Amino acid sequence: MFKTRLLSGIVLVILALIIIISGGYLTLFSLLGISLIGMFELYRVFKLEKHHWHIFLMQWQCYFM
Repeated sequence: MFKTRLLSGIVLVILALIIIISGGYLTLFSLLGISLIGMFELYRVFKLEKHHWHIFLMQWQCYFM
């Protein structure tokens, strides 16, 4: 179990460095994906995942205002 977590941590650090160093659209879309996953998990905690499309559209409109 420890070896699996250590290996996954090393892979994630390498992946994070590649994304941050490359910059540009890769960083933009990876951070967008991470943010959307985080929002979905937050909504799941508050039992709002059944209405996630409505909430997602409201959040998306706030980004462009």
